[in-house]
Amino acid sequence: MIKTSNIAHSYSKESELVFNNITLNQGDQVLVIGESGCGKTTLLHILSGLLQPSKGNVSIDNKDIYNLPSSSIDAFRGRNIGIIFQVHHFVKSLSVEDNLLLNQKLSGLKKDKNRVCNALEKVGLMHKLKAKVFQLSEGEKQRISIARALLNYPKLILADEPTSSLDDSSCKKVINLLKSTAEAQNATLVIVTHDQ
Repeated sequence: MIKTSNIAHSYSKESELVFNNITLNQGDQVLVIGESGCGKTTLLHILSGLLQPSKGNVSIDNKDIYNLPSSSIDAFRGRNIGIIFQVHHFVKSLSVEDNLLLNQKLSGLKKDKNRVCNALEKVGLMHKLKAKVFQLSEGEKQRISIARALLNYPKLILADEPTSSLDDSSCKKVINLLKSTAEAQNATLVIVTHDQ
């Protein structure tokens, strides 16, 4: 499913982040724990096709993603990878429903309101379907972000600090949701966090 080879990334000439080689099979679940600034988010961005590494290769589903044209990387990501970012990246003036439908459209998929409702049901926020994103709490935005990541039934789920805005009870629910969804879809799950 995922295989990396000799990946490294430099944000400046003075420093380089070097990552261990990774091999994950379909359905594997991995937790990556590290201090702030050690490169966890950079690694997820490289694995998702959002940030080309300075060196090395990333293969997902036997495709070397950085050898694909940019438009193909975007389409591949939209259909195969669900990403939960630290920053939520919503269109604030749109409703929750419209943000999730936009995700489907940008992924090149047909709009499916039933799928949107199902994703919101999973995170306990169906009652926020018509709410504008700017009206949501940070914890609600985090859960909507999780719903968006799971919306297209991805083969790979990448979660960057997915519980950072949540209370302890919601944290457990979210982790259980990610794990059970990954198992049900036979998706590979990679969670990065600084929490123990």
